[in-house]
Amino acid sequence: MDFYFRMPDGALSARHTDGHSGEVMLPGGATALTRKEYERALNELNAANAEQINQQMEAERAQLRTDYEALLAAGIPEGTARRITGYPPQRARPPRENVPPIEGCAMAQPLRADSQFGVRGPFISVSWRRGL
Repeated sequence: MDFYFRMPDGALSARHTDGHSGEVMLPGGATALTRKEYERALNELNAANAEQINQQMEAERAQLRTDYEALLAAGIPEGTARRITGYPPQRARPPRENVPPIEGCAMAQPLRADSQFGVRGPFISVSWRRGL
């Protein structure tokens, strides 16, 4: 049986257990989600993370160019300025789509049968968080 919920800090969690019967006690402050709600929220988090990564990569490229141009303006030979800064990039990186969050990325944690979540039986905990 699968259980989905959102923690107060925005983290999404999915729990799977075999042979479970009865009500599941959610962690403090967690909100239960349907599978559809969980998948929609997970897709939104992945899209936001991908956008954040793309923005960071663009900012890094802009900084490399600025550093490269400053070295050229200071009279550093072009080849040396390229080696120091790594600009221009030798090959473009492919765009990143559906990038899972870095922190808590598909973190599988087997929990004990007497876990704090009130679930008996073997199961896996998977948590997703936004942010790098």
